[in-house]
Amino acid sequence: MPSGLTSGSIMFHPHLIACAACAILASQCVCAQPTPPRAKSAQKIKIALIMPAEDSPLAQPAQWAADGLIAANYASKGSASLISVRPTPGATVMDQLNAAAHAGAMVAVGPLDRSSVEQIAAQPFLPLPVVTLNQVPLENEIEPEESAPAALPTENPAVLPTPEAKKAPVQVKKKKKPGEESELPPGTIRANTDVEGFVKAEDIPVKRVVKQPRIFPRELLMMGLSMENEAEYITGLALQALPEKTASGEKPKVLLLDHDTPLEKRISEAFLESLRQAGFTPDRMTVNEANLEPALKMFSLELEGEEAEFPEEPIAREDDPVGYAQQQLRMKKFFAERRAEVIFAEPPYAAIFLAMGAQTAPLLTPRLPSRSRLWATSAVYPGDPKTDPEAKSSCFDLQNIGFAGAPFVIDYDAEAFVKRYKVLPLNSVMQKRLFALGSDALQVALAIVKGKDEHSFKGENGLISFDWNEAPVVKITPAPALIRPGSIKTVDEKELIKFNVIDLYENPLPKKESDKASVPARPSASGGKPLS
Repeated sequence: MPSGLTSGSIMFHPHLIACAACAILASQCVCAQPTPPRAKSAQKIKIALIMPAEDSPLAQPAQWAADGLIAANYASKGSASLISVRPTPGATVMDQLNAAAHAGAMVAVGPLDRSSVEQIAAQPFLPLPVVTLNQVPLENEIEPEESAPAALPTENPAVLPTPEAKKAPVQVKKKKKPGEESELPPGTIRANTDVEGFVKAEDIPVKRVVKQPRIFPRELLMMGLSMENEAEYITGLALQALPEKTASGEKPKVLLLDHDTPLEKRISEAFLESLRQAGFTPDRMTVNEANLEPALKMFSLELEGEEAEFPEEPIAREDDPVGYAQQQLRMKKFFAERRAEVIFAEPPYAAIFLAMGAQTAPLLTPRLPSRSRLWATSAVYPGDPKTDPEAKSSCFDLQNIGFAGAPFVIDYDAEAFVKRYKVLPLNSVMQKRLFALGSDALQVALAIVKGKDEHSFKGENGLISFDWNEAPVVKITPAPALIRPGSIKTVDEKELIKFNVIDLYENPLPKKESDKASVPARPSASGGKPLS
């Protein structure tokens, strides 16, 4: 038997390169009778990867997560020994965990599929500590019932906007002086609430449930990529960015714009729950991708008063064809200027939450009011604009969206990645996300082996922390990010909260060399997709 192999399993030593380790790991499995472990004093840390069957639909995603753990292990100074545990025909995930324990593993990482995590969570105890790569709810919902529309919650003082966010809304023009006429924009942005798919806040049903805490095995720690977690985090930033009052002295309104797919509905429910807890139940607009017309017609510009009338007597075309043509040009210019001013009027919604992916969002965001703050999860991330022309193009339609995601994905640098991990660059967004998950899971597993009940560190997915005595969940605090024309970058929380599109025109930000060719698209009065 080759050096470094145990019966039915693979033990990797530091002198093996990461790419060879990945290839061997993917092809091996643990048999029913693994070799008994050696004394702990004579062996290094041993970690078992709980993998799916090779013909499973989750085989490739699980391998991407395993690649992240393996590469991170060999990039670190004190490499652990790794074994791969795949199920034999008819075996359960508990059989895999027992095999891992018999093989001498000190901790197991995986599985990735949620159904297997449910099986593990239902056990009274486990044969060894387990860090899963997915998670299940910490509470059971008992006797759910759909109630009639309920009154809006009251404001929660704990989540009211910060003093920085309570500044008066930015006005397009200067404040009027005593004796001067009002210099507010010559019109308004109206929300057409009678379109298909729109539901007012007070008409959204409240799902009343009794939540009962679940009991988990002491050895279990769940870690997973959660859009709901991102929605909760970004909602907290969005509430801090809200003004205390609108220009008319009213409480600001928010809109939830979602798409009717399972994932996007889950994100929508997470936004809705977080906003309700803060006392900001939103209006909701559900988009049907087969018919975007209602959503595209939701917002319209309306000129008011004298500004809505062209200040010239109409010229009859038959009397003066040349004069008529010239007047038509002046008229178009006049109304274009008026509409450009209205674009920056105070919007009907101070914030719009996008519960949709990168395919649907670009179709709608250019039609949304320019001064409405746009918020989303990493589902809206279109890809790397530095290497993907389509992603770069999408950034112009998605510009000014604040979202949260993994800094490893958002700030991915192929050259730095290869230099650090000594493996080939990653391609897809999902591959990057799962690689980052596996890399962070290694650090959590090592902390457990060292006997830590609580631990925190800066990982590839953001700030990673857990307190085993508090909850069996690894908390991932994602990084805030901002989409700009042709680029996406991580920013700090304060910068994202204070961001204001008006500032880009009154006090333009200095451009980087790579951004000199980029021009704003969404606030333009005639830039391809204006409000209509």
